[in-house]
Amino acid sequence: MSFDLENVDAPDLGQYSSINEAPKWVQDRIAVLMLVDPTPPTKEVAGVGHRIDANTYWVALTTDE
Repeated sequence: MSFDLENVDAPDLGQYSSINEAPKWVQDRIAVLMLVDPTPPTKEVAGVGHRIDANTYWVALTTDE
């Protein structure tokens, strides 16, 4: 799992070999996004992120993290 966001200052961004190594807030958001149907067109979940397809998730970063 890789996080490649430019212009974002967050110490949790980086590469993780499994979801279990990712920060808890990322795990929680991916768990929510896994409930979203991956069939295009997909919808954004406000404050959580966007499920792009069966294996791709865009996780929202808020100022709280």
